[in-house]
Parts: sequence; C-alpha cells; structure tokens
Amino acid sequence: MEAFFQEPDAYVQDQNLLRRILNLTEYRELEAIFKLYLEGVLVLEHWRDYEGKDTITSFVRTEINRVLTQVLSEERREAEARAEREKQVRLTVTTTIKDALFRGRVRVMDIKLNDFLKRELDGKGILRANRNLILKEFFKDPARYIRNKGVLREIQAAGRYVSMETTVKEEMIFDEDINKLYKNGVYTLLGWSKAAAAVKAGVHNFT
Repeated sequence: MEAFFQEPDAYVQDQNLLRRILNLTEYRELEAIFKLYLEGVLVLEHWRDYEGKDTITSFVRTEINRVLTQVLSEERREAEARAEREKQVRLTVTTTIKDALFRGRVRVMDIKLNDFLKRELDGKGILRANRNLILKEFFKDPARYIRNKGVLREIQAAGRYVSMETTVKEEMIFDEDINKLYKNGVYTLLGWSKAAAAVKAGVHNFT
C-alpha cells in the first residue's frame, strides 16, 4: 500500500477507476492513517501534540478528536472520583500537611498544557514542543511557550483559562508553604499544632 499511496496512477491506469478509488471514504481514511504513520503519529498522545491536524481528512480528524476528547474526559472523571474519595478520609493528627491541603482536590498544576488546551479550548495553541509541559511551568511565563501573541490573547480571554490560572497559582502557593513547613520539621497536623508562632507566620493565611 505504501507504494500505491505514493504513486497510485502507476498501478491503476484506468483513470475513471482511479478517480473512484481515490474518492472512496475507505481510501481517504487509509491514506490519512498512512500519512500520520510517516510523521510518527502512532498514538493519541502523538495526535494531541500534532501540529498538522488541518492537513488530515476531515472525517478522520473529527473521529480521532472525538476519541481523544472522550479519553481525556474519562481521565478527568477518574481523577475527580479519586479526589472525592480522598475527601471522605477523616483528618487525624497524623495526616500530612500535603494531604490536608490537597484533600479532595485534583492537582491541576500537574496537568499537561496540551491536554488542557485540547479538553477545554478545542486544541487552540497546542504545540508539539510543549508536549511534556505542565500547567505549573506554563503559568510562570505563558508567552515563553505560546509565542503567537494573538493566539495567546485569545486563550487568556477564555473563562476556563482564568479559572485554571487562579487554581494553579493557589496550588503553587500551597507547594511553597509545604516546603517551608517541611524545612522547619512540620510534616503533620500534629506538628503544625506544636509549631512555633514564627513558623506559622511564615506561610500564607489560607494555607
């Protein structure tokens, strides 16, 4: 098939028949799959980061996007379900500071940027170079990772972006405070209750 896709008229001389073959939905699907294979797009994660989506047959593109969106949505539901289960866990004096702060929450700052853009913003701004970038790093300097100013402005104007940015920055503060407490030997709620006033004053009010 590889040779046929590259030069179909070398194998089918009847032009009418060739046109019928080239117009078949099944042929266009196979051709699209072959193109993706050549460009190293083998799994859904590769497709998520693929910048040439517009060059792929509309039907194939729509179907892959549908499956990817479904997978991301299921992963999100599973994460939320885990968080809800953790929320039901009773706090005790031995509960760690980290578990106490993040109990019942999905750590969104560890979500990959491209996953967020695909799930919440229809894939706008996705770049292969950012395939391993997490939101925690992205929100430190968005313009560094999305250099198209027009695209970045459009993304930042979205309500979901604003909400996510707020949550990520709050989680980053939690992480910063957790590290401060750990350095002072405060690992659990019991440790917090016994901590010196100066140690407690060194963290943010909502921690």
